[in-house]
Amino acid sequence: MFRILLLCVVSALSLGLPAAPQAQPADEGSAPFYVEGAPAAVASPMRFTAGAVYQQYDDDDVDLAVLSVPFTTSFSLTRALSLGVRASFVSADGADQASYFGYADTQAALSFQQTFGGTSAVASLSVNLPTGVEGATPQEAETAFLIGQAFYGFRLPTLGQGYNVAPGLTIAFPVSSGLAVGVGASYQYRGPFEPSRLSDAEYDPGDEVLLSAGFDARLGAASTVALDATYVVYSEDTFEGFAYTTGDAFMVTAQWTAGLGGHDVQLLGRARVRGETSIPPETLALLGPDATVPTQGRLLGHARFRFGDRLRFGVRAQGRYYEESEVFSAKTLFDVGVVPEVQVAPGLWLNGRVGGTVGDLQGFDVGAGLAWGL
Repeated sequence: MFRILLLCVVSALSLGLPAAPQAQPADEGSAPFYVEGAPAAVASPMRFTAGAVYQQYDDDDVDLAVLSVPFTTSFSLTRALSLGVRASFVSADGADQASYFGYADTQAALSFQQTFGGTSAVASLSVNLPTGVEGATPQEAETAFLIGQAFYGFRLPTLGQGYNVAPGLTIAFPVSSGLAVGVGASYQYRGPFEPSRLSDAEYDPGDEVLLSAGFDARLGAASTVALDATYVVYSEDTFEGFAYTTGDAFMVTAQWTAGLGGHDVQLLGRARVRGETSIPPETLALLGPDATVPTQGRLLGHARFRFGDRLRFGVRAQGRYYEESEVFSAKTLFDVGVVPEVQVAPGLWLNGRVGGTVGDLQGFDVGAGLAWGL
């Protein structure tokens, strides 16, 4: 039920910005207020995470490296009301790409959870504040555009955008002692902004409506299976008086989690398809061909081994597929990684991250961080 309750909240918080109107959004597998490697034990009335991740990817056309440094804090205002804030710094560079660095936008999210008998509801309100880098040169815009492509998997795929506001509501209720069903909806208002330092022309990204439904079923005492379906409706973007319409998206996620001998195991499969994009000739001349990936999918396996109360070691492997778009060729990728975690003081965990990617592009990532909770 926890996963269903947070589905709309996480989706509303994922305020990703394409470098061009409705280009490839951030990888849907990431959530703004989650720092990989921070153990679940840190979930507490007050929590702080900080870290740094360096990632480098290259293929025949692109050689790009990004350093992202996110800071997040969350705390409970009351038993039912919680607030989270995220701020980040990013630096990007590449052999044939313009450097792009600065602070990203600040994101804040307020959530209210209430239980009515056996039914649980979460109401959320997230806001994106445009505190990040304002505008870009054409060369910087190209770098930002590449950072935003999901197949690179950058931990911070966007830098700056306009004001965004996203209210959401998710409701989950038990059907039986081992089965819970949930439904949710959110709306995201995306405000206009000036994407270029060389022009005062405003880009107004289209608003979004997200609808979701799913269930969690308990299999025995230590494992659960969940299935979620999400449909996203995109309004048309406008730039210099021309419209750009992206097809709606449909995503299905299946997940199995279990506790085996005190260790945590997860298997996740996800597929997403996008409708056809409509680009008038005038808009095509301004923005170029459509980069949106029509279909993509992934299969992820993750295990976290516990060695006593103070040491944990995570291992993950996944395969990903991205269908060919008008800009990018099809990509089949394989990722592996390890995430060690060590408790150095009560409530304080240090974590590391080392991973690699092979297939139609090659890359690696290394990182370290801390998670502290009261």
